Amino acid sequence: MSSPRSSKSWAALIMFYVVMLAVAGVLDWSNGLLKPEYALAQAGLISVGVGIFALIGWRLPRVTAEASVLLAFSVGILTIVPAILMGLGEVTGFWAHYFLVAFGMAGGSFLALVFVRLAARPHSRHN
Repeated sequence: MSSPRSSKSWAALIMFYVVMLAVAGVLDWSNGLLKPEYALAQAGLISVGVGIFALIGWRLPRVTAEASVLLAFSVGILTIVPAILMGLGEVTGFWAHYFLVAFGMAGGSFLALVFVRLAARPHSRHN
């Protein structure tokens, strides 16, 4: 059974998903890019990102704020942000540069997450 707070969190996640799909759709429509295969690619990227958030929320319901921010940044920069940026249209050479920077940023964020998790472990004392 879920608590009222948990129910609100899942409702917020669903609302975030719907809003991101709507933003992508509006950007596509306003830039003349609204095509089924394009919209499906964007919806797929957004679904993967939100699905990872849902999986983590389900498996680790009590993750710390600092760990969740690092994780959200890593997931968002690699899935949700590109889906939204696709709605801006084709910019020559943009995606190669974006993913070089994004992988570096997400990698650094993920390593910071690992260090935060390791630093939070209880230390054993050896005298």
